[in-house]
Amino acid sequence: MPASRQASRAGRPFGPAGRTALGALDADAAAALMATSDLALVIDGEGTIVDVAHGAGDSVLAPIDAWVGRKWQETAADDSRGKIDQLLREVAATGTTTRRQ
Repeated sequence: MPASRQASRAGRPFGPAGRTALGALDADAAAALMATSDLALVIDGEGTIVDVAHGAGDSVLAPIDAWVGRKWQETAADDSRGKIDQLLREVAATGTTTRRQ
């Protein structure tokens, strides 16, 4: 990872809820998740954001900290809410989702 990209990872790491949710991942998998993401959300079974993590280099992402406790759909544009509903239904039914960007 380039040094500039690595330095931005010092931003807001996951708090206790995120660390608990990621506890099933080994250290390499958790590191890969954060290395490939500008933003990571931990969502509970009801679609509520329970934790966020993002890089410090992205000051535009700082307000995202306030998303904790809100429904994921509330944070998205109207045209994305259907996609979020589909993802939540899929994970409820199968325990996973197909990869998306």
